[in-house]
Amino acid sequence: MRIIAGACRNRRIQGLPGLATRPTPDRVREALFNILAPRTPDTHFLDLYAGSGANGIEALSRGAASATFVEQSAEAARIIRTNLQHLGLTPRATVRHQALPGALADLPAPSGGYGLVFADPPYGRDDYRDLLEALSASVVLAQDAWVVIEHSVRTPPPGAVGRFAPGQTRRYGDTALSFFVLDPP
Repeated sequence: MRIIAGACRNRRIQGLPGLATRPTPDRVREALFNILAPRTPDTHFLDLYAGSGANGIEALSRGAASATFVEQSAEAARIIRTNLQHLGLTPRATVRHQALPGALADLPAPSGGYGLVFADPPYGRDDYRDLLEALSASVVLAQDAWVVIEHSVRTPPPGAVGRFAPGQTRRYGDTALSFFVLDPP
């Protein structure tokens, strides 16, 4: 895997061995960050179900102020730390080895909150509603936060959940990206 753009452009990162994880394909990550480009610089990025950390690292490479990675797998959390250290991004990153959505209950909020949240739950899971409800109830988000959920095109995202209004869904082969916007209180 490689970082698409920014300060770490074309640098390679380590992925997880085996088929237990499904990394976001480069072309999908590139499309995602083209959409997020105006919002990424200086934002705080939350990478949920982080895997190798490629999406949060991409955000850091493109100027995000910080990134927090939440990953249940100890091996994946170790690889994220290795990737961050290899790229010199450790000072702007936090890795939390915890399960979701429970980890959101005690997640500290950066100053101003997280402006962008990316969630890539394992395909076949359809607990998007639970995740969005937990995010909606938390106090870690910026007032104008966006949440992007990567999922299979065969698993439709929910409609409005809590304080989140559904936005567009973009399809890339078997992968879809669904955008949710936090409604102001």
